[in-house]
Amino acid sequence: MAWLTINGYDVGVSVGSGSMSQQFVGPGVVRSFSGRNTRHYREINRRWEGFLTPPISQAEARALRGLLSGEGHHWDFEDATYYTYSSKGFPKNVGSGTRASSTPAPKFGSYYLELAGSAQMTWALGYTGSWTIMFWEHDGSSWDHYIIDSDGNKYKNGATHAGAVNASVNGSGAVVLGDGSSIGLQHFDDLVVLPFLITSDMAATFGTATEAFSALPELTAAGDFCEDSSVTVLGDKVTLSPTPAHLGSGIDHKAVRMQFDLLEV
Repeated sequence: MAWLTINGYDVGVSVGSGSMSQQFVGPGVVRSFSGRNTRHYREINRRWEGFLTPPISQAEARALRGLLSGEGHHWDFEDATYYTYSSKGFPKNVGSGTRASSTPAPKFGSYYLELAGSAQMTWALGYTGSWTIMFWEHDGSSWDHYIIDSDGNKYKNGATHAGAVNASVNGSGAVVLGDGSSIGLQHFDDLVVLPFLITSDMAATFGTATEAFSALPELTAAGDFCEDSSVTVLGDKVTLSPTPAHLGSGIDHKAVRMQFDLLEV
């Protein structure tokens, strides 16, 4: 098993890095009326400090930094009232849809977004730089995962894809979901929008996921670093150190090593 995965993506770090400490939420150690020390707290959260990667490319470092910083938005379409709001509370700008639960069955959770034929939904996120859109769409017989980014890269179920992807960012920087020329109902689940490019290795991982993406900024961490099967965390204290290294076919003078902490939610 990997030492550390973030949302399923295997993050190469030094084995043994990520020392754990406990954080007591509450007043801590206090004196009782008898004069004895006693501890009062609401809960105990864990913090893993000092994860350290080997030298990685700037492209991977940017994507990993974005994930650890909780950049972007996630939609699970589960809430009865606010299902078009992102995990950070960002509302849709244009379009209407239905929170559906059957025919087909959801990919994850209990509900998904249903759009009418030729309908589209937009979120005015203002993404004028790099971006990545990921989502599951039902084609009438099965759920397929699609990724498209600002460089024109497209993936279907984790593999390079040459066909259509029913999402884009328009000239105003708004994210657009849906096929404007569709004649039938459209079904979408687990929408993720990121203001950076992910790597092809990340696309291969996210495109074959068996669990929903995390509700950003929260992340799902798993691996041998932790005694639990998985834990919900926030990234913290991300630092980059230039480290020229042999990556791929030659020396990458822009390679970096990344150090970061994970804080249990």
